[in-house]
Amino acid sequence: MSIRDFVITSRPLQWIKNSFVLAPLVFAERLTDPESVLTSFGAGFLFCLLSSSVYYLNDGFDREIDRLDARKRMRPIASGRITQRVAFYVAIIGIATCLLCSMLLSGSLTVVLSLYSVLMIAYSAILRKVAFADVISIALGFVLRVVAGSVVLDVPFSVWLLICTFFIAVLLAIGKRLGELSDMDDALSVNRPSFMMADKSVLDMSLGVVAASTVVSYTLYTVSDMTASKFDGSGLVLTVPLVLYGVMRYLYLVSIGKGIHNPSLLVLTDKGIRYVVFVWLLLVILIIYFVGGDLGSTMSYGAG
Repeated sequence: MSIRDFVITSRPLQWIKNSFVLAPLVFAERLTDPESVLTSFGAGFLFCLLSSSVYYLNDGFDREIDRLDARKRMRPIASGRITQRVAFYVAIIGIATCLLCSMLLSGSLTVVLSLYSVLMIAYSAILRKVAFADVISIALGFVLRVVAGSVVLDVPFSVWLLICTFFIAVLLAIGKRLGELSDMDDALSVNRPSFMMADKSVLDMSLGVVAASTVVSYTLYTVSDMTASKFDGSGLVLTVPLVLYGVMRYLYLVSIGKGIHNPSLLVLTDKGIRYVVFVWLLLVILIIYFVGGDLGSTMSYGAG
């Protein structure tokens, strides 16, 4: 048992998922407020601590199953380098510490983090064994990240933003399930009944439906009256092609089996995804903070 084992189990590369906590900071137009930035990053840090604690629970529950998996059997808990009892102690201490620290930022944030903790404990113990309930649970975890980012800043969260987040998370989760299903042997399928129920053709069809829903929901968000009123125009609609490209790029990667075991890391490992996310974020900031009104007027009434 070494520090390296604890770092591996904490999955620091997965912390990129917690960037969703910062979404309200951008869309609430608080990015130029230093206090809001520090508060949002503080909430993001707490989510990193909480999600890492949950991984200890997850790996502790899956210790025996992971030992049958060629890719996971050398994980610290599965290999026995970290005992199951120690893993559960670390998880409990990490979750408790996170909840206590969150009280310093916002009571509402503590409530959201508590809900996330309950959801992830239920996921690790039960829901991950139920077909599609596992995917929905993961997606709700992403939604709670956005809600956390809203409540800690005391700003109303956009229902459309939550819907878009939900569909994006479901899209990533189904892609990951397809990768795991293709790698799964008979021994693992016995221990993971959710995959026995989820036929590949059903997952393929679900992936297409969710991909379309992701693009449609984001498009509706950019052209909604609420968005136009908030940002003085419909300039965000210019970012729709980038979202469409990102979704299509992900579908392509799923089809060739590249990077889908860790879809959240694609922004770091795939150039296409990385560039489109960077350009999308840059364009969103440009539209919201600098030229939103001018773009909105131009698009509404035409250039001539």
